[in-house]
This record gives sequence, structure tokens and C-alpha cells, in this order.
Amino acid sequence: MPTLLDYAGVPWPPGIAGKSLRPLPEGKREEDREVFSQKYASKQFDRRHGLADKKFSTTQFSLIRDQWKYIRFLNRQDELYNAARDPGETRNLINDERAVAKELRGELKTVMEKYDALQTIVRRPPKDSLDRQTKEQLEKLGYLE
Repeated sequence: MPTLLDYAGVPWPPGIAGKSLRPLPEGKREEDREVFSQKYASKQFDRRHGLADKKFSTTQFSLIRDQWKYIRFLNRQDELYNAARDPGETRNLINDERAVAKELRGELKTVMEKYDALQTIVRRPPKDSLDRQTKEQLEKLGYLE
């Protein structure tokens, strides 16, 4: 989101975390940095689109640093990939590269705490506190069941 706001020339609202990537396509290079991402699964959305049993239909958090990509899942074993050697992520190295996995797991935990990543999932308002129209809209979008 920071990149889109930067291009649009819109001031960032409070609480927006991240950094604009706008300088990169403009040829300005930054020092090496980590990349954090998060994806939230919605059971209702997954069922509606036939994704319920697919690998990517789960909540996950990832950290990319150098050639490594570490993925934390909430409902299954974490994964580690060497993106330089295995860009298709076909060989999970979580058990082969234990030292790298431990280091990245700690870094990911720090980043998640910094951005309060797990709380984003937990802070759903109770269904009873929503008016009927809002509840219906959220259900249609797959946020509520």
C-alpha cells in the first residue's frame, strides 16, 4: 500500500506500515533489505472458489532475505526455500537448513510483533456488534461465515 500511496501523492494515514518501493523502478537502488508479507485465508472464500484443499488457502506470513524465503503457517509445518536455486519452491529445506530456519524464524517473529501481524486476525468484531447490512456485506466478501 505505501507504494500506491506514494505514486498517488496521498499522505499515509496513521497505522500504515511499510515502505514505498517507488524508487526501485526509477533506478534508485537500496541496500539489501528483508521483505515481509502476510496472507489471510478465508474458509468461506476458499470453499466458494474451490480452494479449500489447496496449499495456498491458509493464513501465512513470510520473510525473504538474501536467497532465503521462510514461510510460517498457522495450521501446518513452516517452510524454507532457497529462492536462488529453487525459484519454483519445490524443495522445502526446513529440516535440512535448521540454522537458517531458526535465524529467519526469529527475524520473522520480530517483524510480526513490530507490525502486530497476528492481532490483525484476532481483532474481528463480534457478529452481534454489527448491523445487518454490514454483516451481510462482510459475509459476501468472505470475512464472516
